[in-house]
Amino acid sequence: MSLARLIQMGASGVSEEEDDIYADWTHPDIANGVINTTYFASPHGTLTSDFRWSYDGTKLFIAADNTDVHRHTASTAYDITSVSSTVDNEKTFTETIASIFFKSDGTKVYTAENTTTDIIRQYSLSTAWDISTATSDSKSYSSLQSTATRDFFIRYDGLKLYTMGNTTDKVFQHTLSTAWDISTASYDSVQLDLATEGSQTSPSALWFAPTGEYVWVHGSGTDDIRQYSMTTAWDISTASYDSIDYDNANLPGPVSLQFNNDGSKLYFGRSLNDRIWEVAV
Repeated sequence: MSLARLIQMGASGVSEEEDDIYADWTHPDIANGVINTTYFASPHGTLTSDFRWSYDGTKLFIAADNTDVHRHTASTAYDITSVSSTVDNEKTFTETIASIFFKSDGTKVYTAENTTTDIIRQYSLSTAWDISTATSDSKSYSSLQSTATRDFFIRYDGLKLYTMGNTTDKVFQHTLSTAWDISTASYDSVQLDLATEGSQTSPSALWFAPTGEYVWVHGSGTDDIRQYSMTTAWDISTASYDSIDYDNANLPGPVSLQFNNDGSKLYFGRSLNDRIWEVAV
């Protein structure tokens, strides 16, 4: 690995493990995205709230039925058309789940609840990516700043957390003093006001580039996905709207978004018809 790449990794908060995952990352061109007309229809009814790919693209996790997370297998990595409708693994949690997020090695999962309390809870998986082995770490974080928390993102080194609420129209930044220990999080007093910067309202999903230079946000008020760039990597207060969007007739009401590990595909879920779409970008 080159010295220049090591310096870039250190500046962006990417560990060597995550650098291996995102070694082929190129910046996606969402403005010219082409949607795949074949989608994955979630078999879990109208309560699908979120989805996440494993970082090798072979497992798709769907949060549904309020408290359940189901795992499906893709026969071809990151190919939405190859995902089996059969559940091969699942877990019922005690909380109503709005969003889920995995540590990059699949040994931890975090859930956000937005019913009576905005809170993120932490679980350990004794077998990586086997959601049925998840047990509570008895650790949580409730100073999210966001209300009606809809989505959150943890930086790839486990030291930064970003939260977003459906009613606050802002992205809030937090620091974890111990990597991947959610109970050590504290608010940085730093935020991105989406209503002011980009005129986005009722945000429902966000995802960061592995370099920390870009964040993409879906807003239910605008029914599109918008790109923001940060002049300082991972500092959300330096983010500005790039006037670059992805718009599609299927976008009203998505519940989550994610890119694959090389930036060539964007995925978004839609709660109105419980479908997950794949877009070549």
